[in-house]
Amino acid sequence: MNNFYPITIEEHQEGGFHAKCPLIQGAWADGDTIKEAVNNLKSIMADILEYKRLKSQEPLKFVEQQSWQGLALAV
Repeated sequence: MNNFYPITIEEHQEGGFHAKCPLIQGAWADGDTIKEAVNNLKSIMADILEYKRLKSQEPLKFVEQQSWQGLALAV
């Protein structure tokens, strides 16, 4: 079962896109397109969450808040 995590996407002035998940330290990625940046981010997030699982750390879970609006990524 996938959990959902909030993400942000910003366009670089020099071209390309930057995507990040503010809830997971180190979870950011770049790409030439939005789709590429999001796919790269999803892969990095999956790796970080798997590492946390292997180290028996509690995985982060996105808790829906009524005041939050934006993008979320299922990992």
